Amino acid sequence: MSPAPADVALPFPRGTSYNQDGEVTITDTYADHLLGKTFWVPDTVHGSGMPVKLRIVRNDTGSSITATSRYFCMGLGAGTTSALDYGRSVTALGVLGGSNLTATQAAKPIDDAFPASFTIKDNDLFYIVEEGYCYVDVEATTASLTTAGVAVTVDTTGAMDGEAITDKDVVLGVLDEPMNSGTSTNYRVYITPGLNKIGSSI
Repeated sequence: MSPAPADVALPFPRGTSYNQDGEVTITDTYADHLLGKTFWVPDTVHGSGMPVKLRIVRNDTGSSITATSRYFCMGLGAGTTSALDYGRSVTALGVLGGSNLTATQAAKPIDDAFPASFTIKDNDLFYIVEEGYCYVDVEATTASLTTAGVAVTVDTTGAMDGEAITDKDVVLGVLDEPMNSGTSTNYRVYITPGLNKIGSSI
């Protein structure tokens, strides 16, 4: 059973980063004690009445990233960067129409409590959604999933696949609303727990 939504206070508010005011010069080891920690919080974005599980990660991409459009986005270090980075740091940001992520990486969406234009500076800490409801970008192709409740996956563009998953696709969430022929760019998904890898087969 999930813990109570408000059993532990967040170290910094949702919709912000750890050092959003820029008052501290953050290095790639600053506040390491917070990395990978998870917290159950009330669903204040969708009003579902269910808790959302957040995970703290570091922006380790080498540059600032923007929370625009809720890219399904995170390549978390899989042993190819520093030791113990898996589930603690973000090494790549998916871009619609691009292929910034690889099948060896795990993916989670940026917390959709962020304003769309919010900038997360290099080495800063922020929240991704580990489990629960979150808006997720759909890939820049025709969105054909017209029924809610179907499983969805993510491809190397960092976006949710707009078509039905195939055998052995890794399930990253469950679509909570039907896609309307691609006229919207993001949809509400229930993110399933675990650091699941991107790719077409397990």
